[in-house]
This record gives sequence, structure tokens and C-alpha cells, in this order.
Amino acid sequence: MEKQFSVAGINFCKGIDDLRPAGLLTIKPEPDNKFDPLALAVWAGEHKVGFVPGPKSRNKEIQKVVQGLIDGGEAFQCEVVDYQYRDGEAWNSQHKGKFGSIKAMISNGSDGNIREHDGKCYGRISGFLDCYHPEGIEFLMRWGINKFKNFGMYKSWMGKKADEGTAMHTALECYFRDGERGADLPSNLSVLEEGFDIRPISFEERMYDDVTGLSGQYDMYGKIDGQATVVDWKSSKKVYPHHKLQACWYSYNKARELDIAVGAMVVAFGGKPDIWVGTYDQVVMGYNIITYIVQCQENIKQLRGTR
Repeated sequence: MEKQFSVAGINFCKGIDDLRPAGLLTIKPEPDNKFDPLALAVWAGEHKVGFVPGPKSRNKEIQKVVQGLIDGGEAFQCEVVDYQYRDGEAWNSQHKGKFGSIKAMISNGSDGNIREHDGKCYGRISGFLDCYHPEGIEFLMRWGINKFKNFGMYKSWMGKKADEGTAMHTALECYFRDGERGADLPSNLSVLEEGFDIRPISFEERMYDDVTGLSGQYDMYGKIDGQATVVDWKSSKKVYPHHKLQACWYSYNKARELDIAVGAMVVAFGGKPDIWVGTYDQVVMGYNIITYIVQCQENIKQLRGTR
């Protein structure tokens, strides 16, 4: 089951004018709400962003559906599908003005790595590649088992790290777009700026690729030392192979969109920082590796179907 809805009551929430929500949302019942004891608040991390629409809204059934999932103890998730900023009377996706609307999707029986677009389902490039790198398994074993007493503590820690990563991404976008130096800006950013001439063009564009059946959203596109390049920010200490493949997927799709050669860059700010720059030839090779993995998956499915 998947149902989309526009979050209601955003104008009544404080401290979210510059919010850039992404990933999973949390739904919390508000039985003490004086306007509606059945109210279901929607939270993006530590920020309350509004409510699931009530029965008097256009989406009359969604509150009842979500409440039914909660009452039945059924596992479900809510995630960001899209959001818009409002600059006067104009709505935009370029973060001009103030955060003004958010579209969410409630689903059950999903792993969180599926996104719908134009009636088609796409896997997320980041989630797809997470399944194919040994460092991820090693990380889970080292931290998830050795450091934490239970899986709940591990998930809580991971959630905190995800929020920190989101804050860093937001700070980097604000800096390269508006010159704003926020508190979450990486302290080692000067190393990147001293080594490269960076000329931003666009930010956070979501892409859908019918060849691989994947979707993804790059962090920044621009000219790096005069070369058209897609840039991906990471909070890890180093750039891993799957980070490079992810950047190659972004760059290849951007190159196909613009009909030009587009390079790739990944910057991991958790260390020195660690910086990887890929040529267009490497981008093509990386994309071909991903298509090969996807085809292997399809072959396995077909083999299973013949048994």
C-alpha cells in the first residue's frame, strides 16, 4: 500500500523557514490537540512540519488510514516525496523564499528504497549500491554489534548520523548558493576551495533512469576547474568505491540530459577531506558497471522464475 498526501498546517509550525526535508518522516499522534484529538503530527527529524490531513481536507481518508495502521500495530513508514519553497506568490524548487509545502508518502511492506514517478517504480541508487559494498557489512558488524547493546540503540545512532549528514548538506548548499556560512559547514572546506575553482550551477536535482530503473538526487552540478561536473558530498572519512559509482550514475544521467561530457567529484569531509575526481570516461565505465549489476539481478530473477 502506498498513499501520497500533502502535509497540512505547515504555516503553523515554527523554525522551519529554511528546512530542506529528506528521507523518512515520523508521525506522532497528538491526543491533547485542542483542535483535533485525532491529529497526527508529521515530524522531519527534530522539526514538526505539520499534520496528516484531516477528514475535512481534500484527502479525506488519509488520516483514517494512518490511524488504522497505528492502531493495528502494523509496520509502516512515511517519507518525503517532494517539497517546495514559496517566494511571494511563486512556488519553486530552488530554495528561494521560505519552505512552504511538502508532499509525503505513507507505505507499508516497503524497504524505503522505492520511489514512484510518472506511474513507474524506481529503486534508489544509494540504497541499491549499499547492497553491494563489503565496507557496509564490515561497518555494521563493527559498530552495530560491538558498540551497541541492542538494535534500537544502533538505529537511533544511525538516525542521528543521518540528521548530521543532512545538516551538512544543507549548509554546503547554502554556502555555495548564497555564501552563507552556517554552523554545520565542514571545518575543512577550505582544503577543497584552495584546490579547485568551483562554479555552482544547480543543486539537488532528482533524476530517473529507465535503463537501470533507479532514481537519485545529486548534491551539486557546476564547473570544477572549467569542467562540467556533478559533485556529491559525503560525511564519511574517505571516499568508498560505491560512492564513486553513485557519482558516476549521477554524472552519466546529467551528461545524457545536457548532451555534453560531465565529470564526477566526491568529497568526504569526515577526514582530511578525501576527494575523488572522475573523468567522463570513468563516469561511463562506472555507469556500465551499475547496468551490469542490474542485469545480473534480472538474470537471477528469470532463473528463479523457471524453477
